[in-house]
Amino acid sequence: MRAKFVSDIHINGPEDPRLEKFESVLRSSLTDGTSHLFLVGDIFDLWVGSHSFFRERYLAVVELIQQLRRQNVEVNYFEGNHDLHIQKLWSIELKCRVFTEPSYFDLGGLRIRVEHGDQMNPEDTGYLFLRGILRTGFVKWLADTLPGSVIQSIGDKMSRSSRKWTSSPLKARDEAAIKNMIRNHARRVRKNEAPFDLLISGHVHVRDDFSWQDELSGTDVRSVNLGWWAPSGGAPIFIFCIDAEGRRWIEL
Repeated sequence: MRAKFVSDIHINGPEDPRLEKFESVLRSSLTDGTSHLFLVGDIFDLWVGSHSFFRERYLAVVELIQQLRRQNVEVNYFEGNHDLHIQKLWSIELKCRVFTEPSYFDLGGLRIRVEHGDQMNPEDTGYLFLRGILRTGFVKWLADTLPGSVIQSIGDKMSRSSRKWTSSPLKARDEAAIKNMIRNHARRVRKNEAPFDLLISGHVHVRDDFSWQDELSGTDVRSVNLGWWAPSGGAPIFIFCIDAEGRRWIEL
């Protein structure tokens, strides 16, 4: 078993150098024994609906995903706040599992909770309201039926609105405060929702790795936030991996 976790690449077009890096991760997964691939949201800066516009725009990614599925690699895609209503293409045609809410997996002897992370701050009521609007059936209908150029224009506006609501509150916090928010969320959902050994999330663009001991059970628990793939010249790029060598970060 080898599971890879990737989040928040924010590929913004065919010329984005991060697209080539992502394709290299997919190609390596064809030959390195990868059994599970988790795409934890915002892989693209914009992918709305199952419109052919996006399939053609990122055809190489689609073809690599098809190759992975033919090799029985399980691909799990968690919708973020920039990639929405993707079920028709990614689930039905590409045979991936698509999630819109946190989900649990048993891998390598671990109980793992995976989520994009855009619901980890219950005080961010403005974004949570916007999230509800973006996930309505009407928006899904628009995404699947309007011409590609119109989809791109509307999607860009949706993407900017989402970024405004999600980034503005975070900009007012320093990195330590953001990490504290991530860790409080991990403790809260483990206590109030369902137990897990490892939580993996993204969304807030801060890479974090935190472990603690559950007070009641004495169990060691870990929270990993994947961070993001900064544009060229930014911070180093990492993915997270679980395999026979351990639970570890891999720098690209």
